[in-house]
Formats: sequence, structure tokens, C-alpha cells
Amino acid sequence: AFVIPEVMRRLIEQKALGNKTGAGFYKKVTAPDGSTEYHVLNLQTMQYEPPAKPRFDVIGETKDLELPERIRAIFDRFADDRGGMFIVETTLPILAYAARRIPEIADSIAEVDNAMRWGFNAEAGPFELWDMIGVRRGREMMREREIAVPQWVDDMLAAGIESFYQREDGRVIGVYQPPLTQDARRRTRLPSRVLRQPTRRSIAPNSTSSWPRTAARSASYGATPAPASTIWAMASSTWSFTPRATRSTTTSTTWRWKRWRC
Repeated sequence: AFVIPEVMRRLIEQKALGNKTGAGFYKKVTAPDGSTEYHVLNLQTMQYEPPAKPRFDVIGETKDLELPERIRAIFDRFADDRGGMFIVETTLPILAYAARRIPEIADSIAEVDNAMRWGFNAEAGPFELWDMIGVRRGREMMREREIAVPQWVDDMLAAGIESFYQREDGRVIGVYQPPLTQDARRRTRLPSRVLRQPTRRSIAPNSTSSWPRTAARSASYGATPAPASTIWAMASSTWSFTPRATRSTTTSTTWRWKRWRC
């Protein structure tokens, strides 16, 4: 049976039920200068205390570092700091969750990273962050916390591939492609002329070369995301389209291009 936590029971006894009673886990208070403050409940004393600005060593020590150095410093030197522990314990489940969603919500890891950067203004996507931590190290930390890691990550590491992205002089030149299900392969099929575009290289497991197979689909994978206008220009130059006003039906080729652009 569900047991109500002790703190909830005591709040109910005190009639501290939330906004309607004026207090709950927080209490709205008018300060002497007329401003509004929200005092927080001390779970030990059950008294409301004015907010205090927290200070964490991890913030002061890493705030001026670039993102890759910042992430590595947090995982290397501040995993036991209260602030650093919060970052580590909330980041690892997110990275593992993103990996488990391949190919359910996206057919490649770069599509997930692009969605997080372009759609949510993140500095880096989950697989880019995992590369900064180190794929093998991140996997071991997840296992220590009993966080489920998908099999394809284990297979990638077993094949000797230690990162999701291949970089050369700070520039992304390749991206690992996890094995896709038959349905996913059917969804990602592109026109043959597109597949022959020699733009970026994708990592293919069980191949004679570590970084084979060129594909225009990887054209937008890079350290700096390509703007939508660039992707559309590349698509237009590779495949001809009927103007929308005169198009009576949407062809499968057009749908695939639109899906890839998004």
C-alpha cells in the first residue's frame, strides 16, 4: 500500500496545502521593502527560511572553461562536490536514455544531437556530451549506477570504436551509425544520387575500413551546424522539385527529403 511520506503528513496537519492556504513546501512572504519572497520549508525543522544563494565550488572553478573542458573537469574533479554530483547524476541517465531511443525516435545519433542544439538551443547534444566524458568511461559509470545501456553501444566499443564522432583538427568528419532495424532502413532510404555525394563519412560496423561509406545525409554533421538555408540549397542542387503551388501530390522522394531536412 502507498505510504504518505512523513513530511507530507505533517504539512497536512499544519493545513499547509499549497497556494490556496498560503504555504506548502514554499511560503509567499512580503519583505520589509515590499518585494515578494518565497521562503522554503526546512524539512528537518519544518520551519520556513528565507532563500539563501547556494555556493558550489564546481561553478566557480569551471565557469570560464569551454564546454568540453568544463564537462571533463566536472566528471574528473568534482564528482564528489554537491553541485558536481548533481550534474553527474542527472546527466548520465539522460545520455543513456538518448542512446536507448535509437532507432525508435531517430535513425542516427547526429539527428538527436542536431535536434537538441537547433530545437532547444543546447550547447551540445547528448552524444556530443558523451564523447566529451568518454564513451567507455560513461558506460562504466552508468553500469555502476545500474543505468541501462543499449547493446549497440557495447558492440561499438567492442569493435574498437571509442567515440560517436570522428574528429580531425577539431572538425567532425565522421559519425558512428548504429545498426538499424529493417523498418528503420526502409525509412532512411534516399535517392541514389544523394547517396553518392562525397561530403562526410559515416562509421559502419563490421566493415573493412574504420570510416567508410559517404552520404550526403551527413553533410550537416559538423562542429558548427549548417543553417537550414544551406541544407535546402544542397537539396535543391541535388534533386529537382516541383514548385509547391503546382504540385498536385507529394512524391515519396520529396517526403524523404523533407523528413531528412527536419
